[in-house]
Amino acid sequence: MTLLALQYEKNIRKEKILRLISGFFIILNVALLFGLVFMTPSYFLLVLSKGDIVRRLDASRASFEQKNFKTADDDIKNVNFLVSGYESDQDKRKEFAPILNKFASVSRPEIKISYLNLRKTDGGAFSLLVQGKASLREAFLTYLENLKSLPETESVVSPINNLLKDNDLDFSLEIKLKKATYSYVLEK
Repeated sequence: MTLLALQYEKNIRKEKILRLISGFFIILNVALLFGLVFMTPSYFLLVLSKGDIVRRLDASRASFEQKNFKTADDDIKNVNFLVSGYESDQDKRKEFAPILNKFASVSRPEIKISYLNLRKTDGGAFSLLVQGKASLREAFLTYLENLKSLPETESVVSPINNLLKDNDLDFSLEIKLKKATYSYVLEK
């Protein structure tokens, strides 16, 4: 049993409902206010940038329509010139494998090659640097004479250090190739 009269209970219930509805509207208004505050800059940014984007698009269309295609044609000609130069350089290049096969054919079983380096010397000629190990000095001297007798060889430079030991000698040679055998001259 309640101590309040029925009319007071109805008034209290009505007051609770009104307070809930007014609290809901206050929360809704605060949420809308926050949304308006935080979304307004984005809205103005979109509205103001839309015209700028349209102007940029129109400007790029106009510049594309007015663009001179002669520069593109010149660029294509330059690329074609470079490609033709590369192809002619490749045609001038001589294969090195047959030359290495000839040098390998004069090698003896007592000679072990550990390092080869092809390098360009002055005047467009090339030299081959060879390092290795020979089990006997006589085998190395025979190998040296065989290299000198090859038609592709202009000269063979052998330091005196190569002849200091009788057995297990480490050697290094510089074999200068004839220009007709292997060369490359850059045309200007």
